[in-house]
Amino acid sequence: MGRRVLAALTLCLITLTATVSAHAQSVTDFAGATYFEHVSLSPNGNLYSMVRFNRDGSSEARIYDRRTLQRVGGLTIPEGMSFTWVEWASDTTILASVSTQLRVEGRKIHLPTARIFSHDIRDRRKPVILFENEERILNTNIRLNRVVDMMPDDPDHIVMGAWRNGDFDLFRVNVETGEAERIAKGRDMTLSWFTDVTGRPSLRFDCATNTCRKINLYTPEDGADPSDTRTRWKLLRSFVQNNSEDDKFMDLQPLGPTANPDEFFVLDGRDEQPRRAVRVYNIRTNEFVETLFEDDRHDVSHALIDPKSRAYMGAQIWRDTIEYVLVDATLQDHLDTLNGYFEGDWNVSFSKIADNGSAALVYASASDEPGAYYIYDFKAKDTKRIARKNRSLHNALEAETEVLDIPVRDGTTLTGYLTVPGKNSKGRLIMMIHGGPEQRDVLDYDRDVQFLASRGYAVARVNFRGSSGYGRAFASAGYRQWGGVMHTDVIDATLWLQKRQDIAGSETCIMGYSYGAYAALLAGALQPQLYTCIVAGGGPSDLNQFLKDERKTHGRNSPQLAYWEKAIGERKADKDLLASISPINLVDRYEDPVLLIHATYDNTVEIDHSKDLEKALNKSGRSVELLELYGGHTHGTWPRSSRVAYLKKLEAFFATHLAPSASDPAKADAP
Repeated sequence: MGRRVLAALTLCLITLTATVSAHAQSVTDFAGATYFEHVSLSPNGNLYSMVRFNRDGSSEARIYDRRTLQRVGGLTIPEGMSFTWVEWASDTTILASVSTQLRVEGRKIHLPTARIFSHDIRDRRKPVILFENEERILNTNIRLNRVVDMMPDDPDHIVMGAWRNGDFDLFRVNVETGEAERIAKGRDMTLSWFTDVTGRPSLRFDCATNTCRKINLYTPEDGADPSDTRTRWKLLRSFVQNNSEDDKFMDLQPLGPTANPDEFFVLDGRDEQPRRAVRVYNIRTNEFVETLFEDDRHDVSHALIDPKSRAYMGAQIWRDTIEYVLVDATLQDHLDTLNGYFEGDWNVSFSKIADNGSAALVYASASDEPGAYYIYDFKAKDTKRIARKNRSLHNALEAETEVLDIPVRDGTTLTGYLTVPGKNSKGRLIMMIHGGPEQRDVLDYDRDVQFLASRGYAVARVNFRGSSGYGRAFASAGYRQWGGVMHTDVIDATLWLQKRQDIAGSETCIMGYSYGAYAALLAGALQPQLYTCIVAGGGPSDLNQFLKDERKTHGRNSPQLAYWEKAIGERKADKDLLASISPINLVDRYEDPVLLIHATYDNTVEIDHSKDLEKALNKSGRSVELLELYGGHTHGTWPRSSRVAYLKKLEAFFATHLAPSASDPAKADAP
């Protein structure tokens, strides 16, 4: 009898231990606040700074010695203000961009008002506000924090843009005194500025019309003084601004000046180019004089430029993980050392390299690691961690992610990612569709993926046609295909994944946010037999109404409306087609429970899209829930309260409608 009781108690303890282990990370662990952000390295590599966010909502900039990792200084700001970025102007001066907050209906809102303070770390003087001698500019500019050039060869000055008398002008600002001097006069349509290697105003981007759909690129007439208000600026070229929701690249994006005052490094994403590439652009001849790097499949995402010598150092490409193609063999050797330090499929990137080559600020993350900042010593080849994104999840996640080649009906092969709960574990399948749609999934940390995997589910993602990162043809293949190949790619991926041996059963749910929410809703309506439940966050349910909303918000000639009509369809010509693929008109076809999630103050897709769909589904007798998020949550902003509410609701909804299989980690480990 005693042995039986002891055996029973042992079994209970083992089962309890397995269950606790499987769910060791709580909702608050995944939703936990980021404690450190805006990490930066001083030009000489001796110091680094970061902003600490405290639990009471306050924040402070801290300065550390990079060799000892000991704190040596910092900067605090008054209550009600928040750091938006912190950067080094020189080895002894940091710049802090600070925004104000306002409470509305109990919500903390970050206003677009911003100012830059300069702080000399050698003394305890009161920080200096930039443009201190320009009271009119301080009083009339909302975002007075746009730095054009950090002037690495002039530690006492930076170059900034600011509005003055209705024009967006360019100023040289003394970081010690805060005094500003205008060095070029813009126009009321000026959008941005770029300076050459000497800090001289060299490129000006202007909106061609009030809608800013077309961008004009100007440079001063040959030999002219750009600081002279009488100087004529000649038109170099015009291009259409790409204003998709998630892909902010313009057709031509200057990265910085070369050592030649007439040339710039640019990311060239013109429509006639197959993929975004790094090129050298000459502003005198208006020609692309050299291609520095172009990948054979993927868009270039960034390039490394030496801030002192202005030399091209290499290109960064997101394939599945981040990869660099570097010019310097020694730097490549150091990167190989870093990749060897982390092992496996990590994403290791240089955030900043010291001017003297002594150290680098490195950011590294992986599919099962939220990410952390490190200091790398080039001489010692030594790596020290200085700050984690989420301390609660460090070394705590067991889910494994596999890169997939997914065949679809027309013979195309798509890239996807499957995350399973643990080694040799199966889980019921959740298809997670990314937003954008000109965005893409990569082999990196995704909070929702890891959270659901920790609850026993297998999570699959697919880069359907219309996704970014694979070149112009792949992205444009999704234009006006919201009910076409973009949809069938998701369906085909679902069918293919359901046949895999590491998926537990055929029961599958589909979820997404933004465009992904629309895709999930459409799939759930048109192929209800494939799915058990649907989660849709912040997505449009009525495509015609969405285009009307864009026209009302941005104007009929706006680049925003032009992009969406190119991507979805024209308001008038395609009205019937758009109605036929709008979830609001398909409510009678839903057979599965639907969870809608939307922010009250969503600034991209109005909450009425979810409220109207909820009402229609209820009227049709379908199972539907709506989680409305308050607390400062907009389309792309997630305060902690929203993250907690969102994850708790996901956990409860899937537990009800897609219960983890008998092979989930908790049950698989139990005897």
